[in-house]
Amino acid sequence: MTETDCSKFSALIQPKGAKSQSNAKSLRTFTFSRLCAAVRFVVTALLFLAFSSGTVCVCAQDSSTPLDDVASQLSNPDIEKRRDAAYELARRGVMAEPATEALIKALADRDEQVWFQSVMALSRIGAGAKAAVPALIRSLETRDAQRRYRAAYALGKIGPAALSELQDALLHESSSIRAGAAQALGWMGEAATPAVSQLVERLGDERDFVRDAATESLGKIGPAAEDALVDAARSDVPERRAVAIVALAKMPLQSDAAIAVLQNTARDESPEVRAAVVTALAKSWAMNEVRLAAVVDALSHDAVEVRDAGIAGMLHLGRDGQGALPELVRLLKSDRAEVCSAAALALSSLGSRAQSAVPDLIAALPHEVEGDNAITRAISRIGAAAVPALLAATTDDSVPTDKVSAALAGIGPAAVSPLVTALQSDDERVRVGAARALSGMQPTPPDAITPLTTALSDTNASVRAAAATGLGQAGRQAVSAIELLTAATRDDDATVRASAFGALVEIGVERQQLEPVLLQALADPSPVVRSRGIETLAKLPELADATSDSLLVSLDDVDATVRRSAAVTLAKYAESEQRRPIAVRAIEPLTKRLGDSNAAVREQSAATLGTLGADAAPAAEAVGRLLSDPEPSVVRAAVATLGQIGEPAAASVPEIWKLLRHEQTDIRAAALATLGRVEKKSDVVIPILIDALKDNDWAVRRSAAGALGKIGPAAKSAVPALFGMLSSEEDGEFVRESLREIDAAGADAVPVLLDGLKSEDRRLRFYALFLLSKAGPEAKDALPVLREMLKTEEGRTRGFLERTIAKIEGTEESTPK
Repeated sequence: MTETDCSKFSALIQPKGAKSQSNAKSLRTFTFSRLCAAVRFVVTALLFLAFSSGTVCVCAQDSSTPLDDVASQLSNPDIEKRRDAAYELARRGVMAEPATEALIKALADRDEQVWFQSVMALSRIGAGAKAAVPALIRSLETRDAQRRYRAAYALGKIGPAALSELQDALLHESSSIRAGAAQALGWMGEAATPAVSQLVERLGDERDFVRDAATESLGKIGPAAEDALVDAARSDVPERRAVAIVALAKMPLQSDAAIAVLQNTARDESPEVRAAVVTALAKSWAMNEVRLAAVVDALSHDAVEVRDAGIAGMLHLGRDGQGALPELVRLLKSDRAEVCSAAALALSSLGSRAQSAVPDLIAALPHEVEGDNAITRAISRIGAAAVPALLAATTDDSVPTDKVSAALAGIGPAAVSPLVTALQSDDERVRVGAARALSGMQPTPPDAITPLTTALSDTNASVRAAAATGLGQAGRQAVSAIELLTAATRDDDATVRASAFGALVEIGVERQQLEPVLLQALADPSPVVRSRGIETLAKLPELADATSDSLLVSLDDVDATVRRSAAVTLAKYAESEQRRPIAVRAIEPLTKRLGDSNAAVREQSAATLGTLGADAAPAAEAVGRLLSDPEPSVVRAAVATLGQIGEPAAASVPEIWKLLRHEQTDIRAAALATLGRVEKKSDVVIPILIDALKDNDWAVRRSAAGALGKIGPAAKSAVPALFGMLSSEEDGEFVRESLREIDAAGADAVPVLLDGLKSEDRRLRFYALFLLSKAGPEAKDALPVLREMLKTEEGRTRGFLERTIAKIEGTEESTPK
């Protein structure tokens, strides 16, 4: 395989064509089983890359072995010999063409490595492996995007010899085969030009991942697909227009017609189309004013995806984007926060070239939305040139000092020298801004340590507090400031005391120096300092015993923040074997805090008891009372804690049942999970969990399926309901995991399993067979159908069928895997 081929194949590890499936739902269903599959795939892919680059696998057969002898080993019962043979044939490349028939049979092998290397061997044989095309197309029928990509790659490398059959496959009833065929044509590149019209038709496919695959492939085919895409971009169907324009954006446009169609759809009503147009124009060779106009117009659009396309467009424009400065400054003054933020992000892409916009950016700082630091970051990206204006802004009461300081800190080392000078200003507002900026740089620059140490004596408390924070972030480099920081723990200002105490901890002073300071902090008159001291205890295991009494007393502090901090620290103690006894001593006072007037304290106290698990059983009744708390966050914590306590919390089961009808989905989900841990009578729990599988919320259904899985074989009555959810893209992953954990089925599941055998989805058919084998003799009504299937099935499926029949007939004890 050539270096180019290897680089193309490396892209298979993260398929672009699967991007539409990379949404929030697929992320949250990335379970442990999928992670394991991903790891197996990556390892195999890396082995392939090493192999194709000339590194011979140590287990490969000697290259002098006759080809027929190597090919014959593909049917050897010994899995290692089959793997060796597949590796060797892949290594021999085009020389392995006479082994094509054996490699086609190996595509039915159950071992992933044998299958993978056989596919690679066929891809390296290229056009000579034409006979493998039908089998490879059948391999596309999988919901495993990685496996589909591998088969598609091989078909693409076979090239024009596979073209006709791939064109037919674009019309297949299976969406997986349609998507795989489109991907394969993309791997052919320009050679797939005859299939352009069929690929364009797939831009209107009912399945998004098929549309994405067609879009990607048309982009790979390149200029030869441009005319057809231009026609598709004029479609009346928004989705078709959008994917056509996305495909155009993936190729270097050749014609005026392509630019014209983009301009004509620049104000399309569909946000999806509008975003694609902006992206395509920004990357095109259109006149600069045309590109700038599209990008700037997008930044003020109502739809977030269009604004995002405008920001991305600025990155494509590069230096040419400087011409948008006047319009971007105008957008900064918008009354709409999202437009102002988009303009700032676009300015960020210009970096120092946006220097002239500094005054306008600073003027916009008061309007920056909480949590959105786009304007602050834009100023920081401009760099040292923005420092003078920022320092001047520290004296402007209309501009938030903390935002000015954040922008200065973001500039980094280039701002240190002027900031150090500013620490000596007569104007305390300038000194405050400078001190906060220096303390905001992480880690604190070495040349700022001495000036910050001096600033510990400043007349302004905010300067002293910021200086202490900055010194703490310097760590051991600031050991020279320990004496002054120790003195600062007795400062008149509570914020300074808290910052100085925190700095001493970060610097890492010796225990004998820190212990009296810590005890002093725990008894400080300010709740700010007491809370800081309590939170610090979690980082100082060596002082846990010496301060345990003070920590427990803090649970009764007059300040709610301090009480909550104590509960947080105790939760961390509970996770440590060495400090857990201290948390166990706190069970009674924590139970008392479950009735606290502050909801945050009640919530954290319940959560901390949860970390103690069964040890917190004496608190179970009190935790159960929180299930009717008016604050949902408290209820969530209580439900979780009861689950962690387990069976000793069984008295709360009636109240947990009530939560299954709660309006908040996360509480329903938590209640289901807890019910399975607390109520051990499976005949009571299982019907409730099965009913919850009908919930309209994904999280609740997942929780119910997870709880059924944990019950195991006793939950086999749930198999019909779970099997019915297998074909759902949203639920399939967690349902498969639940079915594997239940690992059983009964006669009541046979009708739905027989229906599953008729599915075009190979994975669904596999699970139907798997579960019928688990049902054993109870599935005897399925035998006529299974025996009929034996007449047409072959390879791996036939073997599985035979073992399933044997299991039902009682003639085989082992479970097929």
